[in-house]
Amino acid sequence: MSKTFETDPPDADKELGSRVSPVGEDVADEDKVGYRRPPKSSRFKKGQSGNPLGSSRKARMRQRQQTLPLVDLVLENSQGLVPIREGDRRSTISMKEALIRREAALAIQGSRLALKSCLDRIDKAEQRKLAEVLDHYQAYRDYQDHYPARAKACRNRDLPLLCPIPMTCTSTITLSNYSSPVR
Repeated sequence: MSKTFETDPPDADKELGSRVSPVGEDVADEDKVGYRRPPKSSRFKKGQSGNPLGSSRKARMRQRQQTLPLVDLVLENSQGLVPIREGDRRSTISMKEALIRREAALAIQGSRLALKSCLDRIDKAEQRKLAEVLDHYQAYRDYQDHYPARAKACRNRDLPLLCPIPMTCTSTITLSNYSSPVR
């Protein structure tokens, strides 16, 4: 025994965007509202962004902070200004200076860790400054030692002397301010 099914005529599916509802009324597909079919007025419009205002500023900052490397985050946060109060006076200083002042205050109050850190920082700064002064002094001495030969070479080529005479140059280098021995 074979079963036969009646099919709808092929013309019924091809009507222009309309179909017969169970009640028998013609309803256009575009106007139909229901599950996964929002009203036409609230559907996305062609060529327009779905979120014209974009994400919130906090969300953008959070996303940006998650994508920045740690070094960039540290540098970005260290370049800000911090309001401080000294007596009755208010002013703003850089974050670096505020941290150094705070660490010095903690060291004075007796924090051993802050004291060690401050002393290490001061020693490193003095060593860098001493190295810089010694480099300048060495360059000055080299200039004085080699000037006669360079001046003679310029004169032999009939070139003007571009460098000042070393006897007119004065050195204001004082090494007494530094606790490290001069080598």
